[in-house]
Amino acid sequence: ADRAGPPALSRLVNAALSAVLDREQHPLLLLSASGTHEVGTIVGCLRRLQQWSLSGAIDEYRSFAAPTPRLSCEQFIETWDPDLAPPPRAHPPPWFESQHALLESDAEAWRRMPCCDAEEAARLREYFRVSGALCSPGVATTLVAEDAVAD
Repeated sequence: ADRAGPPALSRLVNAALSAVLDREQHPLLLLSASGTHEVGTIVGCLRRLQQWSLSGAIDEYRSFAAPTPRLSCEQFIETWDPDLAPPPRAHPPPWFESQHALLESDAEAWRRMPCCDAEEAARLREYFRVSGALCSPGVATTLVAEDAVAD
């Protein structure tokens, strides 16, 4: 099976994401026949591209697609591979740039953290890469050494 979903749908989602991630095409309004399922699928894939957790992307889709979310849309969001998405164009939107800068700074902080051995650090990096960001860009975070937390 194609990991990115049916080829035609994958091309449609990738084309839509190319437009969403090109600020020269903004303002942009995404429409679909029902107003929920097709656009919801595109937004779900955008959330995956933004490194949201799968459960977060599916939950957002369900909240807007209620009362009739489609299992096929949820499955597509789940199997869509963000690594196969087109890279953002030369002018990505500011919200996309700032979120990626935040994710990069989080990754750099994890690389510098001396809290554990290399194997545990690799496991933690993989966990947070898959899980996505832990907070929105507007929330300030601070790293605290493990021994400073002990009573």
